[in-house]
Amino acid sequence: MLGTSAANLAKARRPCTLNGYLPEVIRSAHRDLALAMSAKAVSSVANRSGWVGLGPRVVRPKVPVRVARWPLRWLWTAAIVGGMSRAFSMHSARAGTAGGEYAPGAVELARRVVAVLGGRYSAELGIDVDAGEAEVERWFVAATLFGARIPAHVAERTFAVLAGAGLTRIGQMRHVPSDDLIAMLDAGGYARYDFRTATRLLELSEIISERYDGQVAVIGRRFAAYPALHAALDALPGWGPVTVRLFLRELRGVWPGADPPLDKRAAAAAHHLGLLAAGSDGARLAGLAMACSLDVRDLEAGLVRLDLAHGRAMAGCPGGRACMALRRSGAG
Repeated sequence: MLGTSAANLAKARRPCTLNGYLPEVIRSAHRDLALAMSAKAVSSVANRSGWVGLGPRVVRPKVPVRVARWPLRWLWTAAIVGGMSRAFSMHSARAGTAGGEYAPGAVELARRVVAVLGGRYSAELGIDVDAGEAEVERWFVAATLFGARIPAHVAERTFAVLAGAGLTRIGQMRHVPSDDLIAMLDAGGYARYDFRTATRLLELSEIISERYDGQVAVIGRRFAAYPALHAALDALPGWGPVTVRLFLRELRGVWPGADPPLDKRAAAAAHHLGLLAAGSDGARLAGLAMACSLDVRDLEAGLVRLDLAHGRAMAGCPGGRACMALRRSGAG
């Protein structure tokens, strides 16, 4: 019986790091099991000798001490259950203080940014990048359109025209006559940039077909680290830093390498609203998003939208809850 206990304890001492729960569980279980085993040992000696030690005094009991003789495996199970209960309680108590790290009203204001200005551009287009490679292909086409110097609503309308014609993958573009592609871009509102954008889409289609088997998903699989992924996308025709940031920002958690630093415009907007201190990084924004029950991609995109809404007039805005960009958008 004691041999079995030693084996169990040896196994339990192996390092565990599952979300910080198991080490607390094992420590509590060790403590409870040791107490239970000590109680059994003392009761066994007491019953044989008829004596029980009580601190500095020793008294003879009138009746033998009786402790239920539970099998050791029962004691081990009870110790584990008790340890788990305490561990989860302590973890919950720690988690409950996370929201206190942010300024009063920060959670409400962050939610307001997304509710008023919007979140991810991909979601606004009905694209769910979490749903699979086909959706990422659609987002690649949309991000290419957003990369041009045009209003966002023109890019959205043009994407809808292309999607309506069945063009949802960049690899399809090389099979479309240039004149037809220009006509679709004109219908979306690209009158000033139709020829340039059509040329860019055709070049992109050729390169994606030659280098990546015509599949954008191959890029994400081939470049699993952010620096290499950023360089590969930045090398594409018509894709500069702005397009790359936009594309990868909304692929956080989808591609392993899609982990760009916090957009400077989002950081500036968060500081302007008093949500984060100057110099805060993406981890702080992610913590705030979690406290708000928001997807961090939505919050970052909403803050970028707020920065764009100010243009160059952010210095003249009072910021915080009185931010003019939020008031102009209909928020009280």
